[in-house]
Amino acid sequence: MMKKAFLVVVVALFGTSVVNAQDLSLGIRGGLNMTGLYDAPVDLNWGSGYSIGAFTQARWGVFAIQPEVLFTSVSSKYQLYGYDIGGINEEFLEMPFAEVEDKLYYLQIPIMAKLYLGNSGFNIEAGPQIGVSLGGKRSFSTSSEFNDSFGINPTDIGSGDITNLNPIDLGLNFGVGYEINGFDINARLNYGLTSTLDEESSADGDNPIPTGESIMNFNGLDAKNIGVQISVGYKFLK
Repeated sequence: MMKKAFLVVVVALFGTSVVNAQDLSLGIRGGLNMTGLYDAPVDLNWGSGYSIGAFTQARWGVFAIQPEVLFTSVSSKYQLYGYDIGGINEEFLEMPFAEVEDKLYYLQIPIMAKLYLGNSGFNIEAGPQIGVSLGGKRSFSTSSEFNDSFGINPTDIGSGDITNLNPIDLGLNFGVGYEINGFDINARLNYGLTSTLDEESSADGDNPIPTGESIMNFNGLDAKNIGVQISVGYKFLK
């Protein structure tokens, strides 16, 4: 139900942006992301990614609607402890066993409402976003603590496609920007509303990091995307 309502809002806003606008423009946008996960039962570190795509803007005085289509990569890094795989001994239970990196790819469609501050180029923005999953990769390696404690070299545990990604990723965006001479410099917070993993697909909850193919679809991360994006856009048709 929430996804259907979200889609209705997106379609309505997109339609509004091309009807009766005083000023229409088209442009391109690209930038870097610092991304991670929240609501996750693991220790998290931020990862990096990028976004690139196009946008159109319909403006009425100090107010504008700006739909965008972006190809976006997001990355998250986290550690898993011995208890996550059924630890061997107490020492093993207390240390991070594995370092994990997830790289996810989306076709994102943000619909931003922008408010310009008087006649200046400064603006604030907010709006919904729908992301269509284009797949993801996960890689495991032994942690530096584990390697040091047991006197072994860093070891790759496994890597491959994540097999149970949620096909739709809904979110909200909040940002600030400044426009000058056709350029739009922007900083934006993306706050995910849906889990990155399909809740209907899960591995064994008591042993969420087994070996073999199921290492790519464990359900130990019922978490949502969060990220900060710094980007630059340019209006080449206005």
